[in-house]
Amino acid sequence: MNNDKKEMISKNKESILFSASLIYEQNINKLWLFLRDIRNEINIIEYLDDFEYIEGYNSWTKGNICSFNWIGLSRFNYECIKSKIERNKKMLKWEIKGMSIKIYKTLILYRITSNNKTLVKSIISLPKSENEFVDLFPTKKYYLNLEYERLVKKSEYLNIINKDFISYESCIINRNYLDVWKWIFDLEKLNSITQIFGENIECNESKLRIGSFLKFFSKTAKRTVYIKVVEISNPKKRKTLGIKLKTIGLNINNISKIIEFKIVRVNNKTQLSILHIFHNDIEQEFLKKFQINKKEMIKKYKKYLEEQKN
Repeated sequence: MNNDKKEMISKNKESILFSASLIYEQNINKLWLFLRDIRNEINIIEYLDDFEYIEGYNSWTKGNICSFNWIGLSRFNYECIKSKIERNKKMLKWEIKGMSIKIYKTLILYRITSNNKTLVKSIISLPKSENEFVDLFPTKKYYLNLEYERLVKKSEYLNIINKDFISYESCIINRNYLDVWKWIFDLEKLNSITQIFGENIECNESKLRIGSFLKFFSKTAKRTVYIKVVEISNPKKRKTLGIKLKTIGLNINNISKIIEFKIVRVNNKTQLSILHIFHNDIEQEFLKKFQINKKEMIKKYKKYLEEQKN
């Protein structure tokens, strides 16, 4: 938590009240998965409570709205209005409503290539139309310090929890996202393209649902592995679809404990991402090979799905 800074800034487009920044020990990809989920902040900050979704099922997809209570102050609604994901920079912007005012919060993550850490900046701004009627200057310094403390508490939390290893890969597929979802949702078919699970995969039901079990033979573990469907994200607007699986009854460091597939509609194309979470004692030699193989797997999925006829 060195090299942290707090600064007051202003812009012509919006009236920026303040920004707070802090360097985190975690790499940008792992940190992004944590910070984009507002539920994590609610669980850490003691004066935030009663989280719920109003629209959608996450806090980082454009158009989704979540809500929580700031104890002793007000209830706030967060609507995700912008998202930008690049290799060295990731950004989310929320429109926040509460206390009869509207403000914006922009979260930006910058990759620090020299040490694999991440600079996180939180910017609070006010629409100029709103600024004409609301004067927050007298309390600006108080809320600046509070925002900075929130960054610090999240950093402290991440530094003390067990550091599970997160493997994340994604690609853009030149195909309609509902077509991609049809293939991803059929895990046996998916595994036949390239064995992301293992050999001889079988499902206990003809149609996947939450609670379904699958089994396959793992050469790594040299035994049969069972995984359970713990989450299926298929909202009405269908801009983001996903399925999450959890390994059951095993505690082997080279077997992922969580696997998550997600597809996101990007105009007429689709972003496919695959997430694996391993125990923190994963063998480094195995991990290197796994990362290389996973990159090749996702290339095969992209090629296969783009070549399929309707």
